[in-house]
Amino acid sequence: MRSLPVLVLCATVVLAEDAAPPKPDPAAEELVKKVEAKIASAKAVSMRLSMEVAAGDEKQSFDVAVDFKEGNRARLKVEGKGSDGKTAFTLTAVCDGKRVARGDPDGTEVTDAAADLAEKARGLAVRAPVRDLSKTMGGTAPKTAMTYADWAFAADEKVGERAAKVVTYTASRGSTKIEMTLWIDAEKLELLKRETVERKKGAVVAKVTYTFSAMTCDGEIADETFAVPEEKGGGEAK
Repeated sequence: MRSLPVLVLCATVVLAEDAAPPKPDPAAEELVKKVEAKIASAKAVSMRLSMEVAAGDEKQSFDVAVDFKEGNRARLKVEGKGSDGKTAFTLTAVCDGKRVARGDPDGTEVTDAAADLAEKARGLAVRAPVRDLSKTMGGTAPKTAMTYADWAFAADEKVGERAAKVVTYTASRGSTKIEMTLWIDAEKLELLKRETVERKKGAVVAKVTYTFSAMTCDGEIADETFAVPEEKGGGEAK
C-alpha cells in the first residue's frame, strides 16, 4: 500500500527567519494526553478532516476519514487529486478486527490484522504526523517510533468560532524533524486543527494543514463501515 504521495514532495521553499520558540510548558503535553485518553477509552471514534498540502507553487487537497470501534476495528480513507490536480487518488485501509484490506490506485490486498492494529492507530491519531497513521494502517509502520519534545503553548486562537489552545512541539525520527502545531478545544478535548512543517537544511520541504470538521467519541458507527472486501484476481476487491 502506498504512503500518501504528498508527503514526499521535493519542492523547496525558503521562509523568513523564525521567531523565538515559545517557553517550554509540560502542561501542553498533558493537554494532548487528555485528548489521547479520550480517544483511547471511547467505544467508537469518528474524525473528518480536510488536508491541505503546500510545497513551492504546488498545492494539493484531500478529504480524510478516520474511524475506530471496539473489537480492533479501524478505517482510514483519503480521497483527493494527484500532483497534476486532475488524477483522482484514493487510499483506504479498513480492519474488521481480524483482517485488514488495504487499497490504493494499484489495487487492493487483504491480510490478517495484527491484534493491536486499531490500538496502535488510535495512539497515532492525535500527536503523530498522518503519514505514520497511514503507514501503520498500510502494514508498513516504521520500526522506530517518533520521539516528541519541546512542548509549549503558543497564544490562544480561534478556529472558526471555537476558542482553541495552541500546542507546539517537535516530532523526530533519525534525521527527520517535524514542527507540529495542534489547535485544541480544551473544554471538549477535541482537535480543531493541526499543522506540520518539515524542513531540510533550514528550508521547508512540506507544510501540511489539517482542519477537523468533526471529532466524535462514542457516537454510532455502523458495523458495515468496517466490512473487509474479499480479494479477487488482479489485486482488485469484490
